[in-house]
Amino acid sequence: MTTLIEECKQICCPTPLNRANVPSMVRLRLTFYNSSLFVNSELVPEEKQAATVAVASDSWIDFILNFFMSLAIIVTVVYFVPSVWSRYAQATETQKAVAEQIMLTDVPEATAEVESKAPEVNPLVHEVAAAYDLSMPEGKWLISEKAGIKSPLSAASPVDDEAGVSEIMENGGYIYPQFNNMGWKGKLTILAGHHYNMAISPEKAQTSFQNLKNLEVGDIVSVVDDYKVWNYEVYKIEQSDMITEANPDLLMYTCVYWWDSQLRLFVYARIVEA
Repeated sequence: MTTLIEECKQICCPTPLNRANVPSMVRLRLTFYNSSLFVNSELVPEEKQAATVAVASDSWIDFILNFFMSLAIIVTVVYFVPSVWSRYAQATETQKAVAEQIMLTDVPEATAEVESKAPEVNPLVHEVAAAYDLSMPEGKWLISEKAGIKSPLSAASPVDDEAGVSEIMENGGYIYPQFNNMGWKGKLTILAGHHYNMAISPEKAQTSFQNLKNLEVGDIVSVVDDYKVWNYEVYKIEQSDMITEANPDLLMYTCVYWWDSQLRLFVYARIVEA
């Protein structure tokens, strides 16, 4: 019992001891336990140094992990959050602004005197005969093989139905109901679609307006309505925050950059008559 007490005193004693004087029980403990946990850590300086190196190594690992985690958070906040906010929170507001801008320049006169008169024939405003192509898909479509566009079109929701418009644009292009004049010369048709600021599948790129940027002046795009086909020739392409052309027959647009939600890619086209 006395020997055990003495050995315990040696373990707990704060006074430095030489390894030659360390009892067998202490040697055994120092062999199987980290000496840095003992008061007498100076008995094994090589083990203390090894423990210090291990702690330093762990610190570097923690630093690297924290760095990459911080980088991932920054990328998420800077890129994805503004992209989602810009695309869903402001897309409908921009659509309204575009529609209102055009409506201000195209307000029809609706007086009783005008309605009582026989309609005058305007050579600049008339319906163009469609070509029929049974190889085309059923329904309404915007198609350009050169640019890689094959987008289904719908005007099923009014402009102020934010959820409905967003759902349509997730699956294709949106036709403004107030400007749904496919096949007319002198009457405007407006089509809008999504552009994604990230990698998407080739199929998604075709059905959205992702490839609208591939169009060039002089290119032909086709608008299809149940096998009836009208061709339009692109005459102007620009990036702007407002519409600058007064009399296109077809206006197609999409967003450009998520960090400038007001900037849009506008493509203007005129109908081609046979």
